[in-house]
Order: sequence, then structure tokens, then C-alpha cells
Amino acid sequence: MPRTPREKSVRRKEAAPKKIYSVGIYARLSVDSHSEKNESIENQVEIAKEYLDSQGDMELYKCYSDLGRTGTDFDRKEFECLMQDVRKRLVDCIIVKDFSRFGRNYVEMGNYLEKIFPFLGVRFISVTDGFDSLKAEANPDSLGINLKHLVNELYARDIGIKVRAAKEVKWAQGSFIGGIPAYGYGAVWENGKKRLYVEEEPAQIVKKLYDLYISGKNQKELVEWLYENRIHPPKGYRQTGHVYCQNDEPLYQWNRGTVKNLLQNPVYLGHLVQAHTGRAKQKGEERKEMEEGEWCLKKNTHEPIIFEEQFYQAAQRFKEQEIYCNRKGFSRTVPMDDDKLEGILFCGECKRPMSRIANVKELSNGDRIRLYAYFCHNSRKIDGSGCERKYVTWKDLEEILKESLKREFLMAGIVPGRILKEKKGFWKKDDRI
Repeated sequence: MPRTPREKSVRRKEAAPKKIYSVGIYARLSVDSHSEKNESIENQVEIAKEYLDSQGDMELYKCYSDLGRTGTDFDRKEFECLMQDVRKRLVDCIIVKDFSRFGRNYVEMGNYLEKIFPFLGVRFISVTDGFDSLKAEANPDSLGINLKHLVNELYARDIGIKVRAAKEVKWAQGSFIGGIPAYGYGAVWENGKKRLYVEEEPAQIVKKLYDLYISGKNQKELVEWLYENRIHPPKGYRQTGHVYCQNDEPLYQWNRGTVKNLLQNPVYLGHLVQAHTGRAKQKGEERKEMEEGEWCLKKNTHEPIIFEEQFYQAAQRFKEQEIYCNRKGFSRTVPMDDDKLEGILFCGECKRPMSRIANVKELSNGDRIRLYAYFCHNSRKIDGSGCERKYVTWKDLEEILKESLKREFLMAGIVPGRILKEKKGFWKKDDRI
């Protein structure tokens, strides 16, 4: 007896393979450098794995965890890796222990759950909250979910206020409240206070940099001196524990900004500094540098590395250079253009994003223009372990782009002038509408 259309439809549904979700487990904790905190990350992952094992339509792709990262914003390294894998279709289901581990920003949480994840086709599960976006449409409780997000954000703000108040009290008592001590110093707990102590070998480098700068060397020459003597920058020193680069270690270039900050940091006078930068009053506003008079100094809290006379001689040189730069007016009268190739231009060898640098040139007629170029950070290594030096000017890039476009147009049989005419005609027509 022939089957009816309904029987055929039922049979096709039964034969359809069951969808298996590729799961990314995400865990986050806002405090680091504590063994119990690390165990908390493991607990979050374990709870998510137990839930995954109880399901028959999931398989684990990867676990992502951010330690020491706040939930009030989404600028986190492992979270970015997770989202990259989502965009590559490697992950289509995200599991977290609870909403607060994913984030504590009320607006952004709503964006991800209501817009971004549905658009990307991602299933989102919060285990202890009993939330599964796949089932949420059948049993919506948007008010309850939004209230949880709001409570999580308010909790984060309250904790932030209390933490800042506690840090201010410790700082007033002479305790170091920063994360990583300045180059030349280490930190140790003594009698309930975090004290800075001098690390002799890097402290000698600090003294030498002050001497060279006061004697007339500029920041570029200081960077070259550091290279010639194979001295690790602060990050390299923390990673290797060596001031001078060993044979089997990669050597990276010092940044001029790092050298400048070192030569202007009052911590080397034996003072603790609070509030180098002001907090933004509203979300989205950039942090701005505070004037020297707005710094809060707690004097004589630790052993100094340099004398006051040296510090103020260096400060005087910076002041003279600033007056000279302002007189030329280069940086103030020639604004920076938008970086049109940000996030688009990559090194062909190491695949890392190229960075833009700018310089101001004064023409013979007195006009001033900015010249731009791009380089690869990974080519800064001088021991041969990085990629070859990559450097290209914006002018050369424009020529390369023009030639590439001409070639593509010719191969496709497209006349650029015709495209412009069609565009102009479309705009006019659109204006009439």
C-alpha cells in the first residue's frame, strides 16, 4: 500500500540526523594571583562540563578562561578568542556557569543574548540560572533575565567602589597598591603592607638611563643603547628573570614611551604615586592625563634609586623639549587622520596586524603635512627569531592598491568611469525620491 504524504514527511523527519553542537565553555574571574581563585575557574569549567556530559547533542570544542578580568566590559583576551571561533563557525554553543561569569554589563549582555548570538546562530546556556536560549523562545522570561543582568552590574559597581576605597586606605598607610612594580623594584608583603624593594641589577640600568639622558642623549639614542647592550625591556625581564639577554632568549625592542615613563616616574625618588590618570566620568569617555599638580604623592615610602637632583634635571630637559615642540607646533597644528587600514593590513609572514606610525614634515612653502607608514611589531626582534623587518609607507600602499584595482577591473571587464557614472545617477535618483 503506497504511503500517504504525511507518512513520508514523518519518515523524513525521523531519518534527519540530530544536530550536534560544538561547545565553547567560558569561565571568568576578576581577581588573579591566588591559588583559590584559580580553583574557582576550574570549578566553573567543571560545572559546565558536567552539564555538557548530561546532554546528548553536544561535544566540547575548547575551554576559554579569563583570570583577573572584570565583567563590566568585554575587552578580554580569551573572550575575544571565543568570539573569533564563533565567527569561524568552530563554536555554535556557549556554556557558562552563570550570567555574571559571562559579563556584568546590563546593556552589553542584552546585546549579546538578544541580537548578536541569534544573528550568529549561537546557542547560549547559563547552567545555574537554568537558561538555554534554544528553549527560551518557548518559555520566555525576559524580565527575570534582564533583572539578573541589572543586579550583576549593580553588584560589580558596588564592589568596585569598595575596592577603590580599601586601596586608598592602604595607599595612605604607605602600602603599594599597584599590580606590577616599576622596573627596578620588586614587591613583598611586610606586616600587612606591600612594600617596594630595590632590585639591584635593573636599578643600575635605571640609573644609567638617567645619566645618559641628562648628559644629552635623546630617547631614540637611549633605545639604541639598550639594544647594543642586549638589555631586556621590562616585560622581557619579568618573563626571563634576566636583565641581559641570554643566548637562547628572544630580545625585543624597548619602546620610547616606556623609556619616557621611566624617566618621569617619581617612584624612583622613593615616593608612591596615586592617580596618574583621571577616571572617566561616563562610560565611553577616554581616560585623560592629569596635570602634575593633581598627582597624589606619599613620600619616602621605600628606598629611592635616583637622587632628586637627577630627577629634576631630567624633568627640565623634558620641559625644554616640550617648549621646542610647541614652538614648532607640529603635533598640535597637524591633526592625525583616521587610520583607514586599521585591522585590515597584516604582515604577510607572521600574519600579525601592521601598526601605523606618523611623522610631520614642513614643506618649502611653510605648510605642514603628516606622513604615514606601517610596520610589523614582530620584526622588532634582533636575534633573528622574529620575521624580517616590514615597513611600507602610505604613499607606496596607495600605488599598490591602485595597481591592484586596475588589474582586477581589467580581468572582470569593468570600466571604473562607468561605475562612477552609475553611482552618481543612483544618488540623483535617490534624492528625487
